[in-house]
Amino acid sequence: MFVSNEPGYYEDGRFGIRLENVIRTVSASTKHNFNGKGFLRFEDVTLVPIQQRLIKPEMLTAVEVCILCKSIQSSEALQDSTKIALIPKLFFR
Repeated sequence: MFVSNEPGYYEDGRFGIRLENVIRTVSASTKHNFNGKGFLRFEDVTLVPIQQRLIKPEMLTAVEVCILCKSIQSSEALQDSTKIALIPKLFFR
């Protein structure tokens, strides 16, 4: 099944921002199988390119940096040379 993952942030009466990515549910291999019913996990199908100029890297946690780097590397909208140049520029100053 395909669904959309739409994380967002909203300020009442001011503004809002939402990313809309498509994900699909797939079977997951796990140690425990919930009485033979199994488990599912999500797999990214599309990733919205994130505008890096709007990000303040110093405000991100290490986990958020990892998530953003994964998103940048996975996004088909960015060319390989852009991805390689962008990550050091953002995070390794």
